[in-house]
Amino acid sequence: MGGSMSTEKIDIWMPVFIGDYHASTPHLQTHEHGAYLLLMMAYWRNGGRLPDDDKRLAAIAKATPREWKKLRTILAEFFRVEDGFWVQKRLDVELIKAQKNAKTNADRAKKAASKRWGKDPVNDAPSITQATLDDCPSPSPLPKNKTNAAECGGISTTPQPPADAGRSQQRTQIDPEFSPDEASRQLALSHGLDVANEVQRFVLHFTGNGNVQANWQSRFSKWLLDAVAYRDEKQQRADRPPRPGSKEAIREAYLASMEESRMRLGLDELGEPIERDITPFASRVLDDDEGGQ
Repeated sequence: MGGSMSTEKIDIWMPVFIGDYHASTPHLQTHEHGAYLLLMMAYWRNGGRLPDDDKRLAAIAKATPREWKKLRTILAEFFRVEDGFWVQKRLDVELIKAQKNAKTNADRAKKAASKRWGKDPVNDAPSITQATLDDCPSPSPLPKNKTNAAECGGISTTPQPPADAGRSQQRTQIDPEFSPDEASRQLALSHGLDVANEVQRFVLHFTGNGNVQANWQSRFSKWLLDAVAYRDEKQQRADRPPRPGSKEAIREAYLASMEESRMRLGLDELGEPIERDITPFASRVLDDDEGGQ
């Protein structure tokens, strides 16, 4: 995919799906997160795959050769090496989507210009918005109703909304018969979620609070990612030992003491909880009786 990137400019922003990212990287250390994000950004700006060149990859990750030797083993799990290149399917899919959206927006802008001025646009003539972005790229999408006048010599240009903006802003309550699209179903299945159960919980939740949304399919996708993040966080908490002095730690110590008493007394199982081992007191009573005789 590298080298065949669309001529439409898409490298000024990159989608990051936070739920997916956290779900797949809980084992990474701080510096490993940094190196991975740098590789993904380089992948995106390059329009696709990266050469399997340790010197170049180390430079992208801002690592020394020695540091990269360790990082490579860890970060290689997020890519696959094909024909001498590092490839990631997820980023390739998002790149194709971004290129398609960029082309669609450019075509829409050209048609709008043609309709406004009553003539066919020149094939390679960019819209005002696109020309501004090409000459003065921004590290993120331009804020709504903001301009980039300061960066472009005082020329103020407000990006035009897409032709379907009016429809996309219509907010409605959830349909009680809501059914997720195929993309959401695949997302749920890929994370081991019960689709029917999540749909039921989703509809009940938003029916109850009367919330309105412009895109319920998109909201459901976020619901699934939140469910995955919550499940993973809950599992991590369960895997951690209880904090010393906490109720859970005291309970575990108590159960361990009961088990120890059971083993010492030779009992198959314990009935009521034993508050205290009475053996030392029983021995003392027997000694006193013998002495009295």
